[in-house]
Amino acid sequence: MRNEMIVIGAKTKYPLNGVLTIPDELNKLLPGVVLAHGSGPRNMDEKVGIIYPFKDLADGLSKKGIVVL
Repeated sequence: MRNEMIVIGAKTKYPLNGVLTIPDELNKLLPGVVLAHGSGPRNMDEKVGIIYPFKDLADGLSKKGIVVL
């Protein structure tokens, strides 16, 4: 599994930073999931205290062969 920093709409007025989590198996089409956070003072991993729900979800889904943004 690997993580790649990406920017969606890099040359637009409202670019959106993201992390693309990619499973190791790249020799076939893979399903994908987009995680969208809510409003408020959160980071890309939706950190709450010492818990990182989006990072944990992305890692777990990638281990199952799912690409996560």
